[in-house]
Amino acid sequence: MIADGACLWNAEGCVDPVRNMIYVDYRYDVLATFMHECLHILLGESYSAGQAKEEEREVRRLECLIMRNLSPMQAKRIHVEMATLLCNDANDVDQDDD
Repeated sequence: MIADGACLWNAEGCVDPVRNMIYVDYRYDVLATFMHECLHILLGESYSAGQAKEEEREVRRLECLIMRNLSPMQAKRIHVEMATLLCNDANDVDQDDD
């Protein structure tokens, strides 16, 4: 997961299935965007090519439902996991620079 706005053309987040990555633009709500992109991964197989609008509507509905029902502890745990992913990703980038 990279939160640097990479490959985000007018989007808060996106999924790169080839690299198995979720990209999140840090200028938006990172938790909700991360949840939204995870839902795209989970639901992506259940929609056909011509159903993009229906998929997006369902993803947004589920994102709102999840975000409304997260407890403060659950939100904190997700933030900690996202921070761990970002730190691991930053370490990988630092090692590539050596």
